Amino acid sequence: MDQRRPSTPGEDHPEPPPFTLEGKRVFVAHVDSRVGGVLGRAFRDAGCDVRGVRDGEKEVEFAKETYMADYDRHDGMRRAALAAADIVLIPLAVAPDTEAAKDTIETVEAAAADDGKKRVIIGVSSASSWAGGTRPRGNGEETAAADLERRVPVRGPGKLVADAERLVARAHKPGRLECFCVLPGMLYGEGEFDDGFLGLCRGAWEGGAVPVFGDGLNVLPLCHAGNVAAVALELAAEALDQNPGFRVPAVPDAIDPTATGTLNLNPKPAIPAYPSAVDSLQSRYVLAVDEDTPGATQISVAASIAREFAVPLVRFPASSLALSERLTPNLLTHAEFCSSDIARRAIVANATRHRGGWGAPVEVDDPSLADVLDVEDEKKEEEKATGADDGDGGGDAAPAEGEDDGSPWELAPPKVGGAPAVIDAFLERNNLVPLRLVVRGPPLSFPEAIAEQIAEAYSVASLTPASLVRHWLPKCDQEVKDKCGYVEPEPEPEPEVEAAADGEDAAEKPKEKTEAELAAESAAKKKEAEETYAGYAEDVKLDLIR
Repeated sequence: MDQRRPSTPGEDHPEPPPFTLEGKRVFVAHVDSRVGGVLGRAFRDAGCDVRGVRDGEKEVEFAKETYMADYDRHDGMRRAALAAADIVLIPLAVAPDTEAAKDTIETVEAAAADDGKKRVIIGVSSASSWAGGTRPRGNGEETAAADLERRVPVRGPGKLVADAERLVARAHKPGRLECFCVLPGMLYGEGEFDDGFLGLCRGAWEGGAVPVFGDGLNVLPLCHAGNVAAVALELAAEALDQNPGFRVPAVPDAIDPTATGTLNLNPKPAIPAYPSAVDSLQSRYVLAVDEDTPGATQISVAASIAREFAVPLVRFPASSLALSERLTPNLLTHAEFCSSDIARRAIVANATRHRGGWGAPVEVDDPSLADVLDVEDEKKEEEKATGADDGDGGGDAAPAEGEDDGSPWELAPPKVGGAPAVIDAFLERNNLVPLRLVVRGPPLSFPEAIAEQIAEAYSVASLTPASLVRHWLPKCDQEVKDKCGYVEPEPEPEPEVEAAADGEDAAEKPKEKTEAELAAESAAKKKEAEETYAGYAEDVKLDLIR
């Protein structure tokens, strides 16, 4: 008897272990791109064997092996790895090329026809291919996969991406080659993306004002990059699971066979309905947008970036966006969408998902933290000190039923996510923090003045030879101090001795120095340190710098 089929009442069959992707072979196209890196790391963390094709010469740390795209010697190995893969991930918006996507799909189709093994192809698209051409239904009704198939033809940079989507969707062969197109909103997080907010963040980091095009009230469909990876993981697991009867279908937005043109968005778990049983392109598209950041407008995102980098906002006409080479036309997108059920469930189940979008950090309950701060010992100490327990005659009494025996002090949930977390990831992924720069130049080139201006612009510390001498020379050993002619400063007299010496005048408070006096004193000390440093021999200067 097959132990993998669902148990019926009265029968005792062991339930198989939950399906995982551990050990599956994954091939990632454009593995060294930002989207490819997010997908590759997510599948690597799920225990998969990740390989891929890269556009550059540098290897990636999360992939077991990669191959150069335009290198003839790697072509055979690339095709062999692609044919052996269980899951193929294609970032469609990275250098969109229908010929490259077609070649990848044909290689996977040939391998599936030879060995009969089930495979999955997941194409990750861009908001430029769907958000502008798909019309929301309105009245709070969700946009469905059928609406995506009937979208207005896309023009501009999103046309090639839309063409590659159709190639992936039409390659679907139920039971043998499962193909999905993940259509995310404007991607953000994980260092930012070219068709997202990378240009805005980089310009703000450089100190420029954050632009807002038009009135800035257009609603942007947003999706964190980690959510896209979670959706891809869920799609791959659902497609490769050989025992779907033991799990709720993870792709519920399939066409209902009993109702033409409608979607079965809430299938009953008792009747597994897997979309591969329905030969329709409409079940191949999966929308993925953030559910906790509805109504994020262009100006709200720009204001969050400007606030994190302490730069101003500046408004431009909407037509001027076409003249910018750094910014994406997606900034003028106006679309409000809801995720497909599969995407919504995958995002909610993602334990490490980003929260708060581009807004403020949000409070998230952490079960690892104590919910109540125990201050009973402090209360007992206070009662003993004030004598509140005198005459009670019996120590601590048990609390009455229904009475709160806990402490009124509750720990506030920690705040996570939001724009600060997004900007931190942007700085880390792009190696922009910390900023370390050496400014050198010939005499009369004023390198110190240039260094001071750079330090002020980027809010970092400025170190000069004089400041290093002033800070470190008092901490050196006596031999170095004697060699440099350092004289210990006289200790300031204690207040009691000074009061005794001055008599009645000591009772008066010392006069506070004005800002001008403090500035003059600081300039005098700096000048003295520079003159002292200039008088040292060259070997002494080298010792101090080292």
